[in-house]
Amino acid sequence: RPRACPPRSRRPATCPSSDRAARPPDRAAGVAPPLPSALVRALNARSSIDSVEYNPAQLADAEEALQLARECGDIAGAVDATIWRVLHLHGRGDSLSATTTAHQAFEDALSGDTPPWAYYVAHLAADGLLNAGRWQECRDVVRSALAARCGGIPGAAVRLCAARYALGTGDVAEARQHWER
Repeated sequence: RPRACPPRSRRPATCPSSDRAARPPDRAAGVAPPLPSALVRALNARSSIDSVEYNPAQLADAEEALQLARECGDIAGAVDATIWRVLHLHGRGDSLSATTTAHQAFEDALSGDTPPWAYYVAHLAADGLLNAGRWQECRDVVRSALAARCGGIPGAAVRLCAARYALGTGDVAEARQHWER
């Protein structure tokens, strides 16, 4: 399948870890190289296409987008790439890696200006932790995410996981409370 984005060796010099920083551009004069965030968005878009079945190339796109976003400090791009990476890892049947990826990405997102979809990543992490029987870690992620009072789909996903956690601990009243919110 043809690559729409340049490989790592052709990344623009604006990215801090670019290996092209010391070389002159190989583009026509006056044409700016694509911004790293544009490459991240392109890789994320390509990773998300027809993601119903596991596709190693799409997982590779998500992984490259995640790495590039982290290198360039693009928190929102890293969150988007994490969502697609986690979904592809689940599609591959690797729930442990999916959970670890989501958990680490949520922690990373909290260190900066946290985008709303980081709380969807929190849901992915907490859900995986809950399924793995790692109750205390699940509780910590859920509490951290609930404290942000995020709305929309990400907030609803966190509430759903909080309700599942409460049911698992036998606290039906708390589960109902989360469900109703």
